[in-house]
Amino acid sequence: MAAHEAAHVMQQQSGQSKQKESLVQLQTVPPGPLLGSGLAQTEISRQQVAAINAFRRNYMDMREANWIGGDLYFHCKANCETAQVGSHGATMAAYLSNSREFIDRITGDPPEASNDDQEANRYGRRGGRNNTDGSCKDICETFRPEGLPDQY
Repeated sequence: MAAHEAAHVMQQQSGQSKQKESLVQLQTVPPGPLLGSGLAQTEISRQQVAAINAFRRNYMDMREANWIGGDLYFHCKANCETAQVGSHGATMAAYLSNSREFIDRITGDPPEASNDDQEANRYGRRGGRNNTDGSCKDICETFRPEGLPDQY
């Protein structure tokens, strides 16, 4: 899956029916360069789709919360959740995160913002890999802005 396609999926702002439609379409994406060996093709695909869905869900939560300072928390949480589904989920998380930061950098975001985002991304992936049964909400607590509603 191309980086711009993944970024487009995360940025869609549509109703529930369109969200479900997009998720179904993602499940039919043909194998790409992120597929590896050692796991059945269906398990690899399952982890990749779970990663994309976690990124999409956290992006939509971040938009809904509209909370100043919440960006790093949602970066961390998305990466944590994807790393918890397995090694291919973690690989997809790194791919999506790096692609997004690349796009942000070429569209004018300051390097400091990208560096902060990447720190939160790595922290989330590390926490998810090391604590596969833990709550990503708890794992990413260090990035959680004060006063963010509990539902997030």
